[in-house]
Amino acid sequence: MKRNFKVMGSTQSADLNVQNDSGKPAFLFPLDILEEIFLNVPPHQVVRDCSLVCHEWKEVADRESFWRERCRREGYHIRNASKIPSDWKYFYFTCKTKRNLLKNPRGEDGLNGWTIEENGGDHWKIEAPMASHPKEEVQKNFVTSYGMCLNHTSGYLIGTRLDGIAAWNDQQWNLFNHVFKDYGPGVRYIKFTHGGKDTQFWAGWYGVRVTDSCVEICPADD
Repeated sequence: MKRNFKVMGSTQSADLNVQNDSGKPAFLFPLDILEEIFLNVPPHQVVRDCSLVCHEWKEVADRESFWRERCRREGYHIRNASKIPSDWKYFYFTCKTKRNLLKNPRGEDGLNGWTIEENGGDHWKIEAPMASHPKEEVQKNFVTSYGMCLNHTSGYLIGTRLDGIAAWNDQQWNLFNHVFKDYGPGVRYIKFTHGGKDTQFWAGWYGVRVTDSCVEICPADD
């Protein structure tokens, strides 16, 4: 059977034996070469289309080595080298679709998307960072006053409460993170709350500053 195909912008023609005498697919190149070709095909097309062509193509599309190499090339790395993913395809797609579930995490759109629970002192305020943020793109932050200021936003998956930080006085940004795990099946929503107050009770906005908050879904093996 003759097939036309394009290589680097040119159209060429080649003979490809798609079936042998037994009716089974027969290819003129090894499966490792096919795997390399698949690495240049959009991932959803590999799953939806390529894997349905024949058993050999499905074998390549399901290979752990294929999805592991895809992760490597696209920069999806495991954080703990001692925890190797049990399913590299699952790991790949979870990493690829990972995104921040919180909207307006830096206050660039004011308080839109946030529900104010407490608005004490001189109330919530959005301002430019007092100290430069490690991420250059972060140009806004939320700041609290001398009365308790709390607001929250909702998204999908998980809900819990974290202990707060007593005080930071060095005018430097500090990262505070937490990993939620073993929370069981069926959880669909989160309620993310941040806030605080200035314990010195100075008028104005000298309380905690928060910005670039993020909630992400990560692979269980990560």
